[in-house]
Amino acid sequence: MTDAAFVENAATALGRRVVAALEARDFDALAVLFADDYVEVIQRNAETPIPRGEMLRGIRMLVEDAGGMLAIDEITTRGERLQLHRTRITVPNPNGASDVIEYMSVMVADGDGRLARTEAFDVDRLDDATARLEELHRAGA
Repeated sequence: MTDAAFVENAATALGRRVVAALEARDFDALAVLFADDYVEVIQRNAETPIPRGEMLRGIRMLVEDAGGMLAIDEITTRGERLQLHRTRITVPNPNGASDVIEYMSVMVADGDGRLARTEAFDVDRLDDATARLEELHRAGA
């Protein structure tokens, strides 16, 4: 999807650990993967950032209560700590089918290998997500 090469880095390893913790329903292990000052920003209409505690509660409700599953499809990386991926959340609905939510995510790992920040973009905004990844890379993230 992008011209840049994909290189394994701390962010790709972190993404796999997040998915593994969710698949194991190990919410304590999941919490350790998020930095204390973690924040998610949804890049749509300047919404308010979502802090760590709220994000962890939402993930737990999605997986534990709603039976949801999360998948990360890696697209590209920058440096040692940045990754752009497509996130797919699948949640069973009462009709026997599943509801699917997809979005692009720029992931930033901190120096300790924990999730410091994610920025979510609608799937039709790949160019914006790629530009944000490049901006963070140039800024030394």
